[in-house]
Amino acid sequence: MVYKPYLGFANGLSRDEGSHLLTQVRFGVFRDLANPVSELLGVAVEGYGGLRDVQFDYGVRAFALSHLLCLGAGVDYDLRHGTPDLLLTLVAPVRRGGVFGRGSDLRLEWLPTRGGTVNLALTLPVAQRRRGRGRPSRPRFVV
Repeated sequence: MVYKPYLGFANGLSRDEGSHLLTQVRFGVFRDLANPVSELLGVAVEGYGGLRDVQFDYGVRAFALSHLLCLGAGVDYDLRHGTPDLLLTLVAPVRRGGVFGRGSDLRLEWLPTRGGTVNLALTLPVAQRRRGRGRPSRPRFVV
C-alpha cells in the first residue's frame, strides 16, 4: 500500500450564508485503488482549516478521485456547522509535470449543497520522489 501525502492551498467564494471570501490550508492523503501507474481510481482524505471572511473555518473531506479522468466526488464535512455537503471536483496538472513541477495539481471544486460554493485549489505532493518526473516538462528533439 502506497499512501501519497499532499499539502493544498485554496481560495474561493463561499455562498452558504451570503457571499464570503474563503481561504484554506489543507493536508491530505491519497491512495490508489487501481493500478497506480494509470491513476484510474483512488480515494483521498483531507483536513482543512482557514478563514471564511474573518471567522475560522475547518473541516474534513473524503472523496473518490480519478487523475486519469480528471474527476472526483465525495463528502465535505464542515466541523464548525456540523453539516455534510456534496463535493464535486475537476483536477488537472495543467501542464506536463504539474503547475509548478514536481506533480502539483490544480483543482476546481464545487459544493452545490452549500449554496454553490466554488474553490480553486493548488495541491503539492509531499515526500513523493517520483511524482511529476516521468517525462521531461518539454519535449526536445535533436536534429
